[in-house]
Amino acid sequence: MEGRRLKTFLSRARLALVTALILAIGWTIYERNTTARSLGFTSAADMKAAKDSGFDSASAWREHLKIREASAKEKSERKRVHDEKFKAGFILATMIRDGMKNPDAFNLEQAVRTDAGDWCFKYRSTNSFNAVVPGYTVVTGGKSASDSDRGFQSLWKKHCSVAGESFDTIGPTLKGYAAKD
Repeated sequence: MEGRRLKTFLSRARLALVTALILAIGWTIYERNTTARSLGFTSAADMKAAKDSGFDSASAWREHLKIREASAKEKSERKRVHDEKFKAGFILATMIRDGMKNPDAFNLEQAVRTDAGDWCFKYRSTNSFNAVVPGYTVVTGGKSASDSDRGFQSLWKKHCSVAGESFDTIGPTLKGYAAKD
């Protein structure tokens, strides 16, 4: 019976010790968070992150976080817009390629989107004699013109002689997609 009492006593002592330890840790965390909140931080972890980043003031830290968040949102929006432009250019390049006599020989060398929203494409393809020849297409206002069309030179000069955003990754991406039969 004596051994059983000792066992029960030790179990209760361990439970009391664990409970005390949990309360002590909880109290320490509470005190740290209370101190951090009184200094304007949201928590002790927030205060530590600020200090680790070189900020002593909660207001300076908050301003830094706002700027960082705005920058992340802006970067995300820029990526979304770039991806939409890429998709549009990819679709146009696919249409140009699929309109060729030999779509498998189509090699897109350059794709540029101007600030006005025009697309300028430089590529190589084969002609009726199977010779590899350069080709050019401009897409503006929903209409396209190729270098074999009348008046193309003036269109190219007007729409493609201006600076624009290069989408040279469209070409390699296009190679991974089979041409329509």
